[in-house]
Amino acid sequence: MAEIERLESEYADELVVVGVHSPKFSREADTGSLSQFLSRYEVDHPTVNDVAFETWTAWDVSAWPTAVLIDPTGNIVARHAGLGTAEAMGPIIDDLAGQYDDGLDRTIRVFPTPVAAPPPTVLSFPEAVLADPAANRLFIADTNHHRIVVADLTTGDVETVIGTGTAGRDDGAYDDVTFDEPAGMALSPDGGTLYVADRNNHLLRAVDLERATVVTVAGTGNRGTLPAERGAALRTDLNTPADITSVGDVFAVSMAGFNQVWVFDPVGGTVEPVAGTGRQGVVNGATEEAELAGPAGLASVDGRVYLADSQSSAIRYVGIDATDATVDLVAGSDLNLFDFGDEDGIGAAARFQRPLGIDIEDGMAWIADTYNSKIKRLNLVSGQVTTVAGSVAGWKDGIDALFAEPAGIDVAAGKVYVADTGNHSIRVLDVSTAETSTFILKGIERLVPDEGGDEFAGTLISADPVVVGAGPGRVVLDVGFPDGYKANDLAPSNFVWTSEGGVVALAPTADGEIVGPTFPIEIEATFAPGSGTLRADLWLVFCETTAQSICLFDRARIEVPIEVSGQGASTLEVAYEVLLPEVR
Repeated sequence: MAEIERLESEYADELVVVGVHSPKFSREADTGSLSQFLSRYEVDHPTVNDVAFETWTAWDVSAWPTAVLIDPTGNIVARHAGLGTAEAMGPIIDDLAGQYDDGLDRTIRVFPTPVAAPPPTVLSFPEAVLADPAANRLFIADTNHHRIVVADLTTGDVETVIGTGTAGRDDGAYDDVTFDEPAGMALSPDGGTLYVADRNNHLLRAVDLERATVVTVAGTGNRGTLPAERGAALRTDLNTPADITSVGDVFAVSMAGFNQVWVFDPVGGTVEPVAGTGRQGVVNGATEEAELAGPAGLASVDGRVYLADSQSSAIRYVGIDATDATVDLVAGSDLNLFDFGDEDGIGAAARFQRPLGIDIEDGMAWIADTYNSKIKRLNLVSGQVTTVAGSVAGWKDGIDALFAEPAGIDVAAGKVYVADTGNHSIRVLDVSTAETSTFILKGIERLVPDEGGDEFAGTLISADPVVVGAGPGRVVLDVGFPDGYKANDLAPSNFVWTSEGGVVALAPTADGEIVGPTFPIEIEATFAPGSGTLRADLWLVFCETTAQSICLFDRARIEVPIEVSGQGASTLEVAYEVLLPEVR
């Protein structure tokens, strides 16, 4: 997609792009799922959902991705499969533009946005979660907000946010550092360093949790190409690292772009591939001859690494040292890359659909079976795979919980923490009761990305001047939500009032957080003669009435000029209507 965006930018008045989505997995065939994907990545060119592979077949496509270039007369003049589309197509477009210069319609095509922008969410497509019971904290890869959120494991209070919320690759202090779709995370053995797979930057980053700084420890920022070899960590190109896990003194890294598993040695400052030829496939055997397919989540136990191999829809074992240098199937199929499904069973009889997350505790591997929207458990001794939670994609807490394409998973002290990616939420599955709850983040104002500058980042409303009478009275705040939405009764909204000119004194309870506020809210007040302004800063958490765990937020500042005299009402009304982005 980055290469297509580059071509669209460089040839804005010569090139028109149409996407064709030919889905491999059944979940990807769903138009709703495709729409969410297009919205997530802000794809603004038309996209065809080629569910029946009609275009794929008619145009003789055989690989993802494939780019086809058509000249102004409708003839296919070039075709490119695999990566490197921009480099391959750019010179051809230059040549064609010269050939058809006189007859080329250079009108820039602006298409209606195919998918409405979603309301802002507290988290945006979080893909990884890491529990640290020793320090009572939870790390969340807030992937599409390009940052790491750290919260109290018990209370859900946000302790800090690492990253500005803007995509980039800057090192530095928490308030200055930038990521680009951070994914898997791992703690150093002493708990002092958090390692992050910074996927779109093709980097590994190290967060110093004591000094509150972030540095790059592996990768150059360039996407690597095969063949890849052992090298100095900061001078070696990586390719789409998806997850990282500690194995003794080193770390295993799933290098999804290379279809390999690598090892990062933080002491020696080196990286090297240890499993996979680089060719996407399902071949088991010796690590240097094996083929992996989109390796994603990793978990290690007793020096062994277990892998959620997403494109083969299987759980595989990777031996990363010389005494156990093999790759083998643990559960799922190794027949081919298209043998996926949704079946409990033992070992090779089980089926998954693009699993992305895995973690292990007490001999049990917990798996985020992403495209089946389920949480499954694999007994590493017997090979038995069992569905523990989830069915159709959706949201529901309790014993019959629903998830939406969960991608990350971490188990600690009898609780399974799930990055419920499609629901923009963190969920907690209690192993002993099999009940699921939503992990509520508190301190929402710290989760609103800072847009920089002195201007207020939310909706700014200047109300008409109001005259009120001096003496005791009240302020009434009334907030309205769009049809089908309500104040979230699981997460706290935040209210801060400021009086300028000393004309309004509110009750001490006016400021603070309220979980599931019911509007209108009445606040005791005392009005003093004179002129001034009452300002209300609102951080509102709201949700769909049918899926209240999906935290959306709205930030507003309402300024009301006030004239207080001996005459007038004793009630000051402040009103605000929340609008969805496509309406605002």
